[in-house]
Amino acid sequence: NGEVMAILDGESPFSDKKEETMVFKRPGPNACNQCKKHYLESDGKTPKVFKLSELISNGTNYGKKTAEWKPVVGVMHPNCMCPLSVIPEGYTFDSNGQLIPNN
Repeated sequence: NGEVMAILDGESPFSDKKEETMVFKRPGPNACNQCKKHYLESDGKTPKVFKLSELISNGTNYGKKTAEWKPVVGVMHPNCMCPLSVIPEGYTFDSNGQLIPNN
């Protein structure tokens, strides 16, 4: 949450676009199906990219049934280990889900 607050306050070295910053979460290989469903594209490798404002507006999944879960800034569920990252401007993902510069 500290990184998110720095982005929103305009103090982040990663982005100056505040809530318009593009972010992603990369679930680990042993991540649960819900994290993979919400944070990876259908290929199972490429992270979905979100505007930070979208994740903020989704609130939290606390107290919700699994079917109601949405992608969020914080954790998807207790013990979630999916880190939030900023996608640098001018970058995209290759077919293996790795960050590469746009050509």
